[in-house]
Amino acid sequence: MKRSRVFFLVMLMTLVTGWTTRAQSVLATFGLDIQKGAIRISQTIGELAVSTFFSDAYVLTQGIHQHAYSSSQVTDLPVAPFNVSFGPNPAQEYVEIRIKDGFTGTWLAELIDIQGVRLYREETADPVMRFNLTPFSAGLYHIRVYDKVSGICKAYKLIRY
Repeated sequence: MKRSRVFFLVMLMTLVTGWTTRAQSVLATFGLDIQKGAIRISQTIGELAVSTFFSDAYVLTQGIHQHAYSSSQVTDLPVAPFNVSFGPNPAQEYVEIRIKDGFTGTWLAELIDIQGVRLYREETADPVMRFNLTPFSAGLYHIRVYDKVSGICKAYKLIRY
């Protein structure tokens, strides 16, 4: 009898407060929400969390930046018309980037540090590009390779020692 009363009270509280569970929420490591007039930008970078509870007055999530629930659509990304190889990795003095599979066209490559600052950018139609790494300190970098026609990007991690 006591269990049924507790169950009834929990169910009643759930109905009264309007709390529900929603899946596919984002557990953020970084987020930003800006609104100016009718324009609103909301950005969240993170990983999926499972539970989000909300009512008219409160939002309770496992996330850091999630003021409202939203769902997103999953779409297939376009396939890059080229394959890339680069090396050596880890590198000390230089890294050589090679476009493979007979790609013909203009492409560009960027060297980006861990804070997202672009340190070097080069554009070419040649199948091989060589970055000089001696001006840069040891650390983790990203190499982004773009096809100029389609705008498709491939990204790689590079360790400079």
